[in-house]
Amino acid sequence: AKINLAKVLRPSEGGVYPNADTFEFVLEPVSYTLAATGETLTETANMPAGSTVTITVTKDGDVKTGTESIELDFAGKEIGVYTYKLTETNGGVAGVEYDNSVYYVNVYVINQVNENNVPTGAVTVSDVTAWRTNNMPDEALKALTTDWTGKLLDINNKTAAGKVGNGGEDNELDYPFENKYSTHSDLIVSKTVTGNYASTTQEFAFVVALEGLGAGAEYTVTLADGTEK
Repeated sequence: AKINLAKVLRPSEGGVYPNADTFEFVLEPVSYTLAATGETLTETANMPAGSTVTITVTKDGDVKTGTESIELDFAGKEIGVYTYKLTETNGGVAGVEYDNSVYYVNVYVINQVNENNVPTGAVTVSDVTAWRTNNMPDEALKALTTDWTGKLLDINNKTAAGKVGNGGEDNELDYPFENKYSTHSDLIVSKTVTGNYASTTQEFAFVVALEGLGAGAEYTVTLADGTEK
């Protein structure tokens, strides 16, 4: 089974990108549902090891993109449904809005059979399904199936829980993660005056030193009454 990750980084206004082109993702095992009994096991030793993947993005039109694949080998494993959780690691780069999507990946491992429908002693992957936010119901995980259908959800619909799709004949799925980068930030300055003789109309001067913005940088000041300077 192959997990294909697709990364998109959208720049700020003016096409400015952060000083970071690498993003990290983690595929971790969640459970393993035995096909024969429906029993759910949590020992990671019964599953292929989890993977940490780094994607490097490069300029692609108006955005930066990158792809990477995680291959899972189930040779010698028992038949059943192997479940993984796929997430992006928050790298803490200032100005980057990280994608917090959670994908639950279910890999269906079945007995391989010959032309006479007799098991060969090996196993094969029949399907790969994925759900965003919440995984499919437990009862569905207990049933091995080869006719799973569905399509990828809208990339902008990140809050929807439900099925992402199936891997088709190649048992491959694409998992989109989109980050946005902004160079704009709000700095809120407040002044509190107390006392019986305090003036509510007196103005106070503040000096703000903005460093590292580069030549030609601009900013506006919005006062409490809504006026801008």
